[in-house]
Amino acid sequence: MSKVKNKSQNLKVLFLGSGLFAAQVIEELAKQKFPLDEVLGLLDKKAGRGQKNIELPVKLAVQKTDYNLTEFISKEEFSNILESSKSDVVVVADFGWIIFDNDLKKAKKAFLNIHPSLLPKYRGPSPIQSAILAGDQSTGVTLMEMDQQMDHGPIIAQEFVEISAVETTGSLILKTALTGAQLLIDNLPKYLDGSLSPTDQDHQQATFCQMIKKIDGQIDWTKPAIEIDRQVRALNIWPKASTTFCGKHLIIHSGHISGNQYIPDLVQLEGRKIIRWQDFLNGQRISESQALLELTAKM
Repeated sequence: MSKVKNKSQNLKVLFLGSGLFAAQVIEELAKQKFPLDEVLGLLDKKAGRGQKNIELPVKLAVQKTDYNLTEFISKEEFSNILESSKSDVVVVADFGWIIFDNDLKKAKKAFLNIHPSLLPKYRGPSPIQSAILAGDQSTGVTLMEMDQQMDHGPIIAQEFVEISAVETTGSLILKTALTGAQLLIDNLPKYLDGSLSPTDQDHQQATFCQMIKKIDGQIDWTKPAIEIDRQVRALNIWPKASTTFCGKHLIIHSGHISGNQYIPDLVQLEGRKIIRWQDFLNGQRISESQALLELTAKM
């Protein structure tokens, strides 16, 4: 059991999460002393040539709190843990795991999801990146009941979140996670006592976003500067916007628009540290105009 107790309703609450959004939600819930009896997450994965152990963001977040973490590695193990937990409420955020109908029935009172978009817009795995890529000026967070279809269930509550002109996926994850945590804290009691009724989504208005792939980070310098700017900001966590410069892989961490051109601000050659664009040009002994010509010449 967690050191954080649910004294008011004596509910057993289980949290399911994996990624950065879920990690930020957990940290905010902990700050506000929201009672989670257990956090359930995927076992650490191995990546890279050396198969290094990669700890998932949720595990790192839980280590900063008084919450307990239980890890699983298979669908069968996940289902068994869910069954034995006998949870009243299960809260899902950024889980990255398909939950089947028989498992959705294992919560006594509610199986809920915190999704970082204003559903039915941006159903799917990349709502934050998709909002930035589209140039949206606002997005939001939805607290919803889960059903067997992706991001399809009835809406309990929603909250708008502004997107600034320099917003990155990293900064928007934090904004939406803080909003999502507060949405759960404010609305779960009203939902459970029946004073807040969920509303069906308008499924005809649904839009969908896709899984971000590594190739999505490759910059096409023939595109308008505004699209390149959105790409750099939307993919700043993964896979990071990148290009080839004089045969070398160059990551663009940030930049700005000048006239009709996108100008990098912070760049990084593969295996090197992040440096200012001007320092990079000095090191390459090339002018900015020559560098921009080099970037666009092969397109």
